[in-house]
Amino acid sequence: MDNISNTAEQFDDSFIAKEDRLELLKHIKHLYNTKFGWADDTLMKAMVKYHYNLIVGKMNKDEYAEEKASTDTLSDFLEN
Repeated sequence: MDNISNTAEQFDDSFIAKEDRLELLKHIKHLYNTKFGWADDTLMKAMVKYHYNLIVGKMNKDEYAEEKASTDTLSDFLEN
């Protein structure tokens, strides 16, 4: 695994809109529930959190802000 030393103090996802954070978490959780349905809740939470942190950690804040400003709805995003 990559650097797992991301603690709550080091990790910043505040630049992401609340609804986008929730949608990303729902999507990741669905993927893991589908693939690892056998996993208990603790393992599932750890895997989802790791995947979420990995994705958000690689996001470009400026590109995200530009995309948010240029798309008003999900259908706008899907059409582009």
